[in-house]
Amino acid sequence: MGVLAALVFIGIVTAAMVKNTGSQSAVSRGYGAVAVMGSTARSGVVATEGFFLNNDTAVEFINKLVNQGGNDFLFNSGTARKRLSASANQYFSSQLYKYDATQLNNTDQSHLNAGFKISAGKNASGKAMKEARAFYRLGNLVMEGGSMDAQNAIYSKGAFSADAGAGIEGGSATFDSVVNFNGNSNDITFTGSVYFNDTVKFQGNSHKFQFDSTVYFNGYADIQMKIGFKKWVYFNSGAKLSDSSAFDGKAYFGGLAWFSSNGPITFKEDVGFNGNIETNLPINTQKHIYINGSFTSNSNGKFDGANGVNDTLFHTNNFNLRTDYCVFEQNVNVCDQHNTFYSVCQTNNRAGCTQRLVENNTSLCQLHYDKCTPFAVNAASGVAQHLQGAKNNGLDNINITQKLNINTAGMSMGERKDPQLDITKIPQSVRNLYTQTSITNETNTTALDMNKLDSLYANAPSNARYMGHIVIRVTGELNTNHLSASDVFNGKVIFIIESGGTIASNGNFYTSTSNDASTLIYAAAGTGQISQFGTTGTFRGYIYIANGNTANNSINFTSNPNGKIIGAIHNFSNKQLEWNAGFRVPVQFSPTHLNAFAGLKVSNPSAPPSANSAIILTPDSTISVKPLGYYFY
Repeated sequence: MGVLAALVFIGIVTAAMVKNTGSQSAVSRGYGAVAVMGSTARSGVVATEGFFLNNDTAVEFINKLVNQGGNDFLFNSGTARKRLSASANQYFSSQLYKYDATQLNNTDQSHLNAGFKISAGKNASGKAMKEARAFYRLGNLVMEGGSMDAQNAIYSKGAFSADAGAGIEGGSATFDSVVNFNGNSNDITFTGSVYFNDTVKFQGNSHKFQFDSTVYFNGYADIQMKIGFKKWVYFNSGAKLSDSSAFDGKAYFGGLAWFSSNGPITFKEDVGFNGNIETNLPINTQKHIYINGSFTSNSNGKFDGANGVNDTLFHTNNFNLRTDYCVFEQNVNVCDQHNTFYSVCQTNNRAGCTQRLVENNTSLCQLHYDKCTPFAVNAASGVAQHLQGAKNNGLDNINITQKLNINTAGMSMGERKDPQLDITKIPQSVRNLYTQTSITNETNTTALDMNKLDSLYANAPSNARYMGHIVIRVTGELNTNHLSASDVFNGKVIFIIESGGTIASNGNFYTSTSNDASTLIYAAAGTGQISQFGTTGTFRGYIYIANGNTANNSINFTSNPNGKIIGAIHNFSNKQLEWNAGFRVPVQFSPTHLNAFAGLKVSNPSAPPSANSAIILTPDSTISVKPLGYYFY
């Protein structure tokens, strides 16, 4: 700073000498103007450095820089320049030229590299007569807070297999590949929205699956257990329901809808079928039904409307009714009109009915065939129950999605994926400090020693941490099988499982009782494995499986009824993630426990800015400004 001030002083003095020489030639006048502009540019350099002495203003500027990017001006904007107060024809501007924020973290070496373009001219706008580039290292900064911009309590790119109970609380779930839920041990509940991109199967005995929010099935759904939908559900590629199911919200079926075995199926809101329907059980309806395809059933298969409820069937000319019972529209009881039988009008043979009703040599059953509806049928009398009747709109197609008015915004894989992490953003000096051998037992070299973990966390200096977390590379086996509910860790730690490493807990990882506790388990690319992870109580943190990981990772809560995860589980590998639990184990989505790692996000230029913040390292310090170089031209 002193050297720069001296240079500026010499420039000002030189310019003053040139300006006050009475016998200047035209050439000397030109030189004098350039010299004056040189001193103006140098004054802009000094002003740029002085800008960072004001902590509040400087931190606000850096916040905006880190969150939104761009090339902002410190003084004025665009080509407009700031006038030096001592002169009427000396103007300068200072603009951020380039920056590198990768070294912003919470270590003692945290800093921001920034370059500025200083422009000098004789007026507020117009061509610059002198320019400079100034490069600095801005220190005493630390990144704190920030948003991961995550939305899923559970995300899995690879297949997902859940054996027994699971639950999502306060967050969404997204599954990119094949999913298999087996609810033999407990009920399964999702409170947030769920997206299934591939085929999914639900199977279990005497248990149920419940969705408290919206559900989107992009692939085929094979549902073999009791299931409840509290909000709208969208089957894009067809579904088979083999047990009783209740739809409290609107429902859309894009392919074959197959209802079989146990029942009933109940729709409390509008339902649309953009394909064919096959059923051998009653379908209870309370609102409108829209059908673009055909209807196939046996004597038990029927739409059964509720008394006094507006449940009208709308269909196109593609509607093809194939049923054992021909039921006429309401108020068109043909048998009664012709004073004949109140018996079932069978249409197994479309040429005529068993009880042939003839008018002008025309079978009335044949005549009214297209008006028959698959609503409720009383097999004894053939009388339709509780319906307004079928409406053939004479259309080739009904825009069912428009009729249902289901808002599927946010229901695509591109919108559902969470950000990925780049673990190399943790400074190498921090990543390479500790391995699992720093926290394992001396007699059992693979067993986690809680005393050593507590001691390492308590005594690690600030330059050995990332966002307050100590970082431990797991290069071999780290075993937690021996831990119990009394083993509590309320500190902050990042475990990086490298290729060849394993965290094996068999359901007995430590528990955390403080909401400030934070653990990241990061399975890196390669063969690093999370084996039968589970807790004796509550795990607070983030389980992350990186793209390129090739291990079979698993979660296991088979022996811990009090197990709970507060945070999230994200699997970006192509391998299957297995979930085993003898009890209903909730995963409570907690953005707070993910935001600690927002600085590790892989950059996405199209994503909205994160709410990161830059703060002064200590309350009584100022931002340090270390010049790296100057260039004048």
